[in-house]
Amino acid sequence: GGVFAVLAPQPMAITTLLCALAVWSTGYVSVGSVVAAFAFPALVWLEYGASSPLFSVSLTVSAFIIWAHRSNLQRLRDGSEQPLFPKWGRRS
Repeated sequence: GGVFAVLAPQPMAITTLLCALAVWSTGYVSVGSVVAAFAFPALVWLEYGASSPLFSVSLTVSAFIIWAHRSNLQRLRDGSEQPLFPKWGRRS
Protein backbone atom coordinates (compact mmCIF):
# COMPACT_ATOMS: atom_id res chain seq x y z
CA GLY A 1 0.00 0.00 0.00
CA GLY A 2 2.78 2.43 0.82
CA VAL A 3 4.45 2.01 -2.56
CA PHE A 4 1.16 2.54 -4.37
CA ALA A 5 0.43 5.59 -2.21
CA VAL A 6 3.61 7.18 -3.64
CA LEU A 7 3.21 5.94 -7.23
CA ALA A 8 -0.56 6.48 -7.55
CA PRO A 9 -1.67 8.74 -4.69
CA GLN A 10 -5.14 9.63 -5.95
CA PRO A 11 -6.23 6.07 -6.84
CA MET A 12 -4.79 4.82 -3.54
CA ALA A 13 -6.61 7.49 -1.52
CA ILE A 14 -9.93 6.60 -3.15
CA THR A 15 -9.22 2.89 -2.70
CA THR A 16 -8.48 3.42 0.99
CA LEU A 17 -11.76 5.27 1.41
CA LEU A 18 -13.69 2.52 -0.40
CA CYS A 19 -12.01 -0.14 1.72
CA ALA A 20 -12.87 1.71 4.92
CA LEU A 21 -16.48 2.18 3.82
CA ALA A 22 -16.78 -1.52 2.98
CA VAL A 23 -15.40 -2.55 6.38
CA TRP A 24 -17.60 -0.03 8.19
CA SER A 25 -20.76 -1.07 6.34
CA THR A 26 -20.24 -4.85 6.51
CA GLY A 27 -18.03 -5.33 9.56
CA TYR A 28 -15.70 -7.64 7.64
CA VAL A 29 -12.09 -6.68 6.92
CA SER A 30 -11.87 -9.29 4.16
CA VAL A 31 -14.73 -7.58 2.31
CA GLY A 32 -12.82 -4.31 2.47
CA SER A 33 -9.68 -5.98 1.16
CA VAL A 34 -11.49 -7.53 -1.78
CA VAL A 35 -13.30 -4.27 -2.58
CA ALA A 36 -9.92 -2.53 -2.59
CA ALA A 37 -8.43 -5.27 -4.77
CA PHE A 38 -11.11 -4.72 -7.39
CA ALA A 39 -11.21 -0.93 -7.12
CA PHE A 40 -7.52 -0.08 -7.25
CA PRO A 41 -6.72 -1.44 -10.74
CA ALA A 42 -9.86 0.20 -12.10
CA LEU A 43 -8.87 3.53 -10.60
CA VAL A 44 -5.29 3.19 -11.88
CA TRP A 45 -6.67 2.41 -15.33
CA LEU A 46 -8.84 5.54 -15.23
CA GLU A 47 -5.93 7.72 -14.09
CA TYR A 48 -2.99 6.27 -16.04
CA GLY A 49 -4.47 4.09 -18.78
CA ALA A 50 -4.29 0.41 -19.62
CA SER A 51 -0.82 0.68 -21.17
CA SER A 52 0.74 1.93 -17.94
CA PRO A 53 3.11 -0.53 -16.23
CA LEU A 54 1.47 0.54 -12.98
CA PHE A 55 -1.83 -0.86 -14.24
CA SER A 56 -0.22 -4.24 -14.94
CA VAL A 57 1.39 -4.31 -11.51
CA SER A 58 -1.87 -3.31 -9.84
CA LEU A 59 -3.70 -6.17 -11.57
CA THR A 60 -1.06 -8.65 -10.44
CA VAL A 61 -1.11 -7.44 -6.83
CA SER A 62 -4.91 -7.40 -6.78
CA ALA A 63 -5.10 -10.95 -8.11
CA PHE A 64 -2.73 -12.04 -5.35
CA ILE A 65 -4.83 -10.27 -2.69
CA ILE A 66 -8.00 -12.00 -3.87
CA TRP A 67 -6.21 -15.35 -3.99
CA ALA A 68 -4.81 -14.81 -0.49
CA HIS A 69 -8.32 -14.12 0.83
CA ARG A 70 -9.89 -17.22 -0.70
CA SER A 71 -10.39 -18.92 2.70
CA ASN A 72 -11.94 -15.75 4.13
CA LEU A 73 -14.28 -15.55 1.14
CA GLN A 74 -15.30 -19.17 1.68
CA ARG A 75 -16.05 -18.43 5.34
CA LEU A 76 -18.12 -15.40 4.26
CA ARG A 77 -20.11 -17.65 1.91
CA ASP A 78 -20.81 -20.25 4.59
CA GLY A 79 -21.46 -17.69 7.33
CA SER A 80 -18.57 -18.58 9.63
CA GLU A 81 -16.35 -15.51 9.07
CA GLN A 82 -15.95 -13.43 12.24
CA PRO A 83 -16.77 -9.71 11.95
CA LEU A 84 -14.33 -7.03 13.11
CA PHE A 85 -16.61 -6.21 16.04
CA PRO A 86 -19.16 -8.70 17.40
CA LYS A 87 -22.10 -6.30 16.86
CA TRP A 88 -21.32 -6.10 13.12
CA GLY A 89 -21.64 -8.72 10.45
CA ARG A 90 -24.31 -11.28 9.75
CA ARG A 91 -27.28 -11.46 12.00
CA SER A 92 -28.78 -14.85 12.87
